[in-house]
Amino acid sequence: MKDLLPELYFGFIAILMLSELVAGNLYSLIFAIERPAELMAVSIEVAYRHMSTLAVLDAIVGVGAGMVIWSIRHKEAVRMGRNGAFMTALGMLAYGGYQFWHAMYQLGATQPIIKAVGITYAALGVGAWFVAGEIKWAKPSEPAKVTDKVSADD
Repeated sequence: MKDLLPELYFGFIAILMLSELVAGNLYSLIFAIERPAELMAVSIEVAYRHMSTLAVLDAIVGVGAGMVIWSIRHKEAVRMGRNGAFMTALGMLAYGGYQFWHAMYQLGATQPIIKAVGITYAALGVGAWFVAGEIKWAKPSEPAKVTDKVSADD
């Protein structure tokens, strides 16, 4: 059961961030940027920059969480998993910090909700760091030693 927790946690983060990327940010950027701009009480340009930044952070975190899941299932991908955990934790902290900062200084009526989202995402990033610390990463295999010695018979 303990081995399942990291996979479930990072799976949740991957699904959360990649679904937000597609259904929220990319959809808004491509089809309906006016609605988020109206909700945030900002200009369309500011909303476009905000949604673009969130889309990039969503992609970084979602890919990072996917890398961790891949490395849990494929023990030879230890370095990729550690990099993915680092990407996920820092990406979630950056995402949460950006959302909180944006809510403090630029958002209109949705300010309290966005502050709470920022704090929640930052907490998920801290959680990702600790959950990744509990993963039993496989030790990297040692490089093969050269054992071909020239024998006296040759």
